Amino acid sequence: MSEFDRHDRELIEEFIEAIDAIPDVHALLIDREITADNGARADGLVEMHVNNEPHLLLIEAKKQIFPRDARQIVWRTEKFIRGVDDPTVTTAIPFVVAEALSPGAREVLREEKIGYYDSGGSLYVPITGAYIYIDKPAPKQMKKQSLAVFKGARSRVLKALFHKGREPTNVKELGSLAKVSAATASKTLQELERREWVETEGSGPNKLRRLRYPMEILDAWTGFLANEKPTTLRRYYVPISSMDSLVFAIETEFSACRDLRYALTGEIAAQTYAPYLTSISTVHCRISSHNEEHDALASLDARPVTEGWNLVLIDTSSHDFIGATVAQGMRLVSPLQIYLDLFLARGRAKELAIEFREKVLLPQW
Repeated sequence: MSEFDRHDRELIEEFIEAIDAIPDVHALLIDREITADNGARADGLVEMHVNNEPHLLLIEAKKQIFPRDARQIVWRTEKFIRGVDDPTVTTAIPFVVAEALSPGAREVLREEKIGYYDSGGSLYVPITGAYIYIDKPAPKQMKKQSLAVFKGARSRVLKALFHKGREPTNVKELGSLAKVSAATASKTLQELERREWVETEGSGPNKLRRLRYPMEILDAWTGFLANEKPTTLRRYYVPISSMDSLVFAIETEFSACRDLRYALTGEIAAQTYAPYLTSISTVHCRISSHNEEHDALASLDARPVTEGWNLVLIDTSSHDFIGATVAQGMRLVSPLQIYLDLFLARGRAKELAIEFREKVLLPQW
């Protein structure tokens, strides 16, 4: 037996054990690896008894399932049923067992009246005369894989997609914009497709993608950031009386450093798009550390402090300034980055984040 087949059988046995744990419900594997006349196949046939009433489940076993995988399962199930003459099998309830099912995949399967079970304990059995539905969080391994698109180089690919807005783009263009390899861009896009977070046009090397559910992605992104270790901030006090003067001084000193990359973020950046706060006490700046930074900070007379700061520096990769722009004489990070930074900030920044999302990000889509 191959490793893959062994894994399928273990999943099915785990499902049967879960079914047997339900009062007045019992299940038994009666056949496996069924092949239809048209070549389509199913991984097994399970007989389930609910209050002594028998029901047949046509099983497909998978490791992890996202929305796109779920839709493919719907198509394969329909093909299998078309290729079988046995009425006992054709009337069986399509059923999926998996290590992990994403919330979107579960929704697709429920809409199509396809039952499912995953190792996290989620269970849905759409049978006549009974309704079994248990909804639990996705297993940890799926969460980790799902959130990988918000980390490191992959997050830059996602930022590049947001920067392109409604305009379709390809792997080569995204890789260039995000400063990542074509392989990284391609793999990230494949993960996004599985979640149906992007829509596609064409095929092959010229295949185009664009974001499909940007606000849903933002919700998942901020949820990920909320559970991550907080970003290390470097706090300084600059002896300048007004915010306008401080911003002007920062722009003057930082822009004079030829190799220093920086852009303002947080409240001061958000105010240029959607004025909301009546006063701001701190300037937040993303910066790619460089030897010239020390000279610039010295020229500002910026002193490291643990309280009373008015300048906060956020260390950033030199490649992570996608969508940075200049407005009102200030170099600003992208609107997406402004929103993410506001979400993580303290005080009234979260209020501004909500306002910024509604007035700036949402209208773009």
